[in-house]
Amino acid sequence: MNSRVKNLLFWVVVGLFMILLFNLFSVPTHAPEEEVIFSDFMAKIDKGDVEKATIKGSHISSVLKDKTRVRTYAPDYPDLVKVLREKDVQIEVKPPDESPWYITFLVTWGPFILFLGLWFFLMRQMQIGGNKALSFGKSRARMLTEERKKVTFSDVAGID
Repeated sequence: MNSRVKNLLFWVVVGLFMILLFNLFSVPTHAPEEEVIFSDFMAKIDKGDVEKATIKGSHISSVLKDKTRVRTYAPDYPDLVKVLREKDVQIEVKPPDESPWYITFLVTWGPFILFLGLWFFLMRQMQIGGNKALSFGKSRARMLTEERKKVTFSDVAGID
């Protein structure tokens, strides 16, 4: 593989890695939610202050009648939907968030692939020799053979 292709491939991988990190650590921008305890959330339901509730696993996000957002963590409470329906609260249920396949792949196989790539790189550099990695103690002396013509001082003496 020529050096241009290797260089291009390297920068494509770096770019994809940067996009992956950006997507991983970017926070969705929506209205801030106030964290409340479950009993306060149930009191707001009893007062009729809750307009809409979104249930995602054990996490509940809701919009109050004054358009503020609150969130809470629900215990195993089977009558929650019944209570919400009695108070005419709009209910939205979503499945719990799952991590994307590439995050799971990166976390499980990433360190192994990184170690394997580093090992492969170092082994190739050791085989190539020259002024590459781990070659700081190697001699650069050349072997003299009979086929090579030897140039001595007497051969070049008298030449300006």
